[in-house]
Amino acid sequence: MAAISSYKMYIFASLGLGLIGALFSFMSGGSIFVLIGAFMCCMGSVFAALFWKYGYILVPLITQRTNIIMMSDLGYEIPPSQDVIVKSANGVFYASSFLGLSIYESATEKSSEETIAYSQFFERAISNIKYVTKIAYMLYVEDVGEK
Repeated sequence: MAAISSYKMYIFASLGLGLIGALFSFMSGGSIFVLIGAFMCCMGSVFAALFWKYGYILVPLITQRTNIIMMSDLGYEIPPSQDVIVKSANGVFYASSFLGLSIYESATEKSSEETIAYSQFFERAISNIKYVTKIAYMLYVEDVGEK
C-alpha cells in the first residue's frame, strides 16, 4: 500500500471535519449543535480547499510551528526547518541541503549581449558542481508599475 503524502493527509482530515460537521448539523434537531456542526463543516471545507491549492505553503508552516519531523518509509527525515533531508544508513548520516538563490534582475532590462553573458556565467557555475544536485527555478513577473 502506498503511503499517503502529508498534503493528502491534511486534505482528508479537513474533509472529514467537514463531513462530521455536516452530520452534526443534520442530526442535532435544532439545538446548539446545528451551529457547531455548520461551523465545523464550513471550516473543514475551507481548510480542505486551502490544503488542496496551497498545501506547498501551508504544510511547511505547520511543520515549522509545531516542530514536526517528517519521516518517510525509506528512512529519510525532514526536520521542521525543511532546509535539509537526512538519512541514517548503518550509523552514517547523509544529508542533502537546500539553497535558495534570489536573483533580482530581469532579462528584459539587459542588452542581448549581457543576457547571453549572464546565461553563460550561470551555466558555468552550475556545471562546476561536483555532487548530485537538483536545481529548480521559481520565476515570476513582478509588476513594478505600482512602485
